[in-house]
Amino acid sequence: SKAVADSHTNLTPMPLCTRSLIRLLCMGRAVALYPRTPTPTGGAPPPHPHAAQCAKPFYFVTGLNHTATATLEAIHRNALAADTCVEFIPAVDKRAVVVDEMTSTGLVSPLALVPYVQRMAELGLSGRAAQDAFTIACALTHRRFWETMVARRIPRAVIFESDALFAGGGEATHFAGASLADQAVQAVLAEADASDRDWELINLGRGWGFCELDTALAPAVGYVGPRRARLVASPGLACTHAYAVTLVGAKKLLTRSLPHFTSVDFLIEVLSRLRLLRVYSARPRLFEQERKNDAHDSTQLPECDPTTPAWFQASVGLPLASFQSRHEAQVAFLRNESRRDTNALRIGTTHWVRDFSPAARDCPAARADGGAAGYVADEHEATGHVAGAPPPEQTCKQARRVVADQCSVLGGRGSGGVAAASDDAAAVNQELVNEMRELGLRGAIVWGFRVDRFHTHHYVHVALYRALLEAFNSSATPRHLCWLEPRELPPQCSLGEALNSMRAAHTPLAVRGPLDSSLVIASPKHMGWSSDPSLLQLPVDAGSMYVFHDVIPPHFEPLARRGRAVEWMVKGPDGNFPLTDSLVYTRYALSAAGVSGVGCPSDECADVPSRALLSMWGAPISPREIVDHARRQQLQRAAAWRHREHKRASHTSAVTRVHFVGSIWRGNAEEMIAFAAGCRAAGVRLVRHGLRESPARLVALLEHDDVRTNLSDAERGDLMSRSAFLPVLQGAAHLNGEHSYVSDRLLLGAALGVHLASNNPLAMRIVGAEHVTYAANLTALCGLAARAAAEKPRGAATSALQLRMLRRHTYTARLISLLRFLKATAASPQPDLPEAHESDWCGEAAARNAPSGVAATPGRPFFTHSVANVSDVRDRSCHAAEHAAYAADGTVQFGHYFRLGSAAECCAACQMHARVCGARDAARRSWYPARPKLLCGSARPCTTWSYCPGSVEEPRQCFAFENHRHLAGECWLKYQRRNVTRPKEPFEGHTAFPVQMRSAARTLWPFEVRKRIWPGPVPKLIPWISGVLAPPDETVVPVPVKNRWWRRWCAKHGPCTE
Repeated sequence: SKAVADSHTNLTPMPLCTRSLIRLLCMGRAVALYPRTPTPTGGAPPPHPHAAQCAKPFYFVTGLNHTATATLEAIHRNALAADTCVEFIPAVDKRAVVVDEMTSTGLVSPLALVPYVQRMAELGLSGRAAQDAFTIACALTHRRFWETMVARRIPRAVIFESDALFAGGGEATHFAGASLADQAVQAVLAEADASDRDWELINLGRGWGFCELDTALAPAVGYVGPRRARLVASPGLACTHAYAVTLVGAKKLLTRSLPHFTSVDFLIEVLSRLRLLRVYSARPRLFEQERKNDAHDSTQLPECDPTTPAWFQASVGLPLASFQSRHEAQVAFLRNESRRDTNALRIGTTHWVRDFSPAARDCPAARADGGAAGYVADEHEATGHVAGAPPPEQTCKQARRVVADQCSVLGGRGSGGVAAASDDAAAVNQELVNEMRELGLRGAIVWGFRVDRFHTHHYVHVALYRALLEAFNSSATPRHLCWLEPRELPPQCSLGEALNSMRAAHTPLAVRGPLDSSLVIASPKHMGWSSDPSLLQLPVDAGSMYVFHDVIPPHFEPLARRGRAVEWMVKGPDGNFPLTDSLVYTRYALSAAGVSGVGCPSDECADVPSRALLSMWGAPISPREIVDHARRQQLQRAAAWRHREHKRASHTSAVTRVHFVGSIWRGNAEEMIAFAAGCRAAGVRLVRHGLRESPARLVALLEHDDVRTNLSDAERGDLMSRSAFLPVLQGAAHLNGEHSYVSDRLLLGAALGVHLASNNPLAMRIVGAEHVTYAANLTALCGLAARAAAEKPRGAATSALQLRMLRRHTYTARLISLLRFLKATAASPQPDLPEAHESDWCGEAAARNAPSGVAATPGRPFFTHSVANVSDVRDRSCHAAEHAAYAADGTVQFGHYFRLGSAAECCAACQMHARVCGARDAARRSWYPARPKLLCGSARPCTTWSYCPGSVEEPRQCFAFENHRHLAGECWLKYQRRNVTRPKEPFEGHTAFPVQMRSAARTLWPFEVRKRIWPGPVPKLIPWISGVLAPPDETVVPVPVKNRWWRRWCAKHGPCTE
């Protein structure tokens, strides 16, 4: 940190503590942590309580962030002695969980949100509890526990929820010492170690257990007394207010807990019943649950479920009393539940979030085919060509079109390039180019969000691209600049070869790796909304350097240890729930910056050991644009002075109209409404410009709500410049005093020299009190800002502010900081970790996982890609047909934007659409509970559905004769006007493509399919699953489509044989 700070005055080293920093491993690399009692320096506020670390972490407790002190006091009062070290991990607030958003990206399975009867039919016992924002937040909170254990290599830990109560208070004679609970826990774990040293989770506070089906472990060494807890294996257990878990158990839970389909305790049940997690329970339980808070009713929580016999008979079909032993009863119960348990776990088998799991980091079999493992290149290889990949000539040919469309070669026009002016903009741009040259980087690549203008992160990539474009234009040597869209790239292509051929007109150079020594910028945090959510299409190039927003993907960690990949974390709470929350939380919590930037007293902080740079966003305007805009303002002020116009008069008309350019979302809607009401009272006309329509309450207060998707950067800058002052309003989720989140709108307004109006207290420190009107009262803010803007002329002070923004707060300045940070990290490499072996935990056989007394069954790899089949669909009214892709008369829901976890969910969605949208006046009704924004509109009710389960050749994709990439999970809902049981079948009843079609040249295929969509030959099997909605006893007979293209193709190129 000090080396970086000395090289750039804008970087401040992390505050150090009086004790030595604890050296721990975080996600496979060393990080610096706060000791338990930090002593901040440099005026930094003390870290949150959860930043404190125990020397030997063992006990963890959770609660909402603002209850940290009260939660720690309660756990010491109710469970542990006051001198026991307990670490606090903040819970995920249910208000931060937007179920619709998480469902749209697949992180929550829609099947978790359907009615009880359907959940039970598809998920079995794991579908007992209704899922909502609270249960999802609870599961995500436990993921933070497990991720913390993995990041810090904690071998075992005891997890408490804030309402855990020790149940052994009356047994003081059996435990000597200060902490009865601590000794009880230690005794149970000692017994577990003696009985089964490979245990992975022990429930210390079981509730609603199937006690009649318990099988006990053989007695082992332990304490003796009336409260002596025995360890039992049970097929049913609930509640997670107190449990012990090992590091291996935490890895398994992290890998299996997303996509979310059930409560965390029922997830543990499923894994236990399938022998994927070695689970025991302490009986009698050591901890009870306080039933006095809002999360629970006041009913006493029983340890044993009194309805166990009824559950058993419903599952097995025989009364529990008919079995001679518990062992036989348990085996029968497990056998009958295994089908639905397996179906439940299959929901997320191929989901992208698995690529961020411990299985993807540790297990060779977990890495997706054609993904990161196929792209890794040794830094000594000249071409970066990978064994088994297509020849370099072929890959270069595939990539050239993409490179020609999405890349440029800039600069190389002499020593000064095209921007040789010796002003501040030229100096900053040259500084960026110099840093690139010192690191040996030939160009830059911005990854993703090129075409998706509807996602706000698109505009961050626009600003980064424009900053690099301006700087590279001034470069004396040619530099490539690409903004690549993953969906456009052919697989396993060498972009380095294509880049070099493009640069041949300038100076041909030897290719350095797949990306030819590039600075690569990507945002794993936002990629869930893209075609490459786990960044498996991004080559891992040892000759390039990478900047990742918030999280370094697991397959890039070796580069991070070499100092060639870093994390760029944005200071302050941004109000958005991260898709990989547990990873993001752990990175923030374990970096020296602390959670939400607490511990970072300046605008930028660097931490070399944790590979993390913390800063604000930048102003989305280039240095040259700031200089030009400032000059125009100076000329305008000079003209106004020559005409001797009074300074007040020059602002009179402008004060009457204010432009707000930005999004209105759940995090700032109420604040914006209060501000608009104040503007109306002050006589200020407020116009809002943005992508989406504002809430009705806000529209009523605006002069105009300008909703459009084509607002250019020039138009946005012009609107802000013409505004009397610029509103920079933020919701409560963004504000945290001096550690608040700073939006790029505030920095852009300052760079344009516009007076600001903000409720963010940090604004005054960043831009200066004379350039901003601050008020926490939003209703009064508009009038105060209007008066201040009219009274304060723009002059030399404004020009000085613009110069400060240019040097410190543009994206060019951020890129300079990141390049200098990469220089520091590359100079501090860390040793590689020993390779993890799959036998460590990834693919244990069921015999190893089976509890004592329970029959074992053959195991399977812990992490595999599984293609669904019709056996997943148990509802006979769905009429599911494998290897079929029914056409219809029209589509009511496009699968590109509607991805589900199984064919059963797809059929259920079709049923819901038919039920809701088939009623009268259904146009404005929401038909899918998991995504309330999906309305019936004018579409006919669904009659036909098609589901993409993935294919044998490519588990993440389904083949079709069209130029659209169909991803696994796509659910297409369609309608057929008549004869529903006679669906239109393009493949005419065939389940496989004919040999002649599979071996035909691409130009002879029935329809065009571009190589970037499907690079290989026609697959063998038709991968789709389709069905129609009809009574179960109806017979479904597919009929050919009108053009009969299959038959005509075979007549011309056949005869066809399968």
